[in-house]
Amino acid sequence: MISRKFWETHPALLFAFALLMGQYPPLFLTLPLFFSTYLQDKKKLLLIFSIASLGILSNLLLLPPKIEKPLTGIGYFHIHTLKKCKTSFSSGYLVQGDLKYFENLYDIPISLFYRYKEQIPSLEYDYLIEGTLFQKEDQSYQWKSTKKAFIPIKKTLGLAKKRYEWKETIRSILRKNLTSPQAYAFISALATAETHEYVLPILINKLGLGHLLAISGLHFTCLLAFFSLILLPFCREKTHNILLLLLASSYAIYLGSSPSLLRAFISSLVFLFAIATYQKSSSLNTLGVALFFLNLFFPQMKYSMGFILSFLATFSLIVFYPIMEGLLSNFMPTRCLECFKELNSVSKFGYLVLRMIKKSMALNLAISFGTLPALLYCTKTFPFLSLVYNMFFPFLTVLALTISLLALFIYPISLGIAKILFLLLDTYTHIILELIFFYPREWGFALSMHMPLWFSVLWVVSTIYTGLLTQKQSIV
Repeated sequence: MISRKFWETHPALLFAFALLMGQYPPLFLTLPLFFSTYLQDKKKLLLIFSIASLGILSNLLLLPPKIEKPLTGIGYFHIHTLKKCKTSFSSGYLVQGDLKYFENLYDIPISLFYRYKEQIPSLEYDYLIEGTLFQKEDQSYQWKSTKKAFIPIKKTLGLAKKRYEWKETIRSILRKNLTSPQAYAFISALATAETHEYVLPILINKLGLGHLLAISGLHFTCLLAFFSLILLPFCREKTHNILLLLLASSYAIYLGSSPSLLRAFISSLVFLFAIATYQKSSSLNTLGVALFFLNLFFPQMKYSMGFILSFLATFSLIVFYPIMEGLLSNFMPTRCLECFKELNSVSKFGYLVLRMIKKSMALNLAISFGTLPALLYCTKTFPFLSLVYNMFFPFLTVLALTISLLALFIYPISLGIAKILFLLLDTYTHIILELIFFYPREWGFALSMHMPLWFSVLWVVSTIYTGLLTQKQSIV
């Protein structure tokens, strides 16, 4: 069983699991597994059940309700985001927002599609809209307007217009300086978290690289590391940390909201706050903080594929990476420092390359082990080439993102240097994308199967429990 000391070291993870039990009652069956050490401690057990009750309350107050049949009426619509959308059938704009109030229902997330020739509503206002609301099987909602005209509500405030203008400015700069359409599509997706090209995302998902286009900890880490290096010579430590906190918040506001973004944002805030207050931060505890607050205030996110995969991937990376690296060390043993010094230059270079390959393989296997059941349940396929491409393509993507940040940062300061950087970015991105467009089709094998929900949940719970058992060994 998982020790008491482990939970005392990771209290946020304890609270997050307790909250999830209240929001998803079948998880109460796992209570003896996760909290057996507290079964004789009435105070701690009462705390766990209190937090589980908070989860039940969160579901009742914040979870969008189930709609048995279509409802027609007038709703109060608040716009969050406007973005361009392109599918195999049509192109246009996607207006995303919430029905703040509709027929005694609250905060229903909906999306409205407009073709390019159609007039979209102004992003400066909230609206009264009339239409019919449907619920799909995947816990999402569909809205069908009965009238095209929206009734604007004056003196309302939203960031949708500003967010769209900011992203259009970035896209305009990239469009002027990147000649390769593929390079522009890829860098634009990384910079704005929106994909307007149709073929590239299909190929990227086919190779199991879809996580690179979803804003995650990788993007936040790259951004914060970039600006940390710039600010470090000019700021004291306290000012430096405060500026990074503000930068992370501004970046999240600029991008909008998604499960992976919010997880990465909360984790970044916890990490930066720990540094600013000279406190130790635990990766699992940081993940627990993000899991707790996201499920508390956005309980509908636990049904999102992005939410599930984001948390499973991060959890698996933390707990299974050391195990996978240890297993691979049986085939590629780690040399001691003295042994490494005795090697000649060629052998040293070869050893470092193999060590990098081993770490990439361990990271890839750890994430794949944890996310496989969710992937098979949600997409019903697992491409084996992802095990190869995820060993090197994330690194190539980070390099492209770093060059992009440097070019965009210098653009207002020195146009000449920025153009050189954009030329380098254009050429480099075009070359690495050739690996995507011309991947070896004869090796494009995939595991295709329908994973039952009960088996997926059992696998995930077993994976989490096994991972936590391995982690507790490091708690002395």
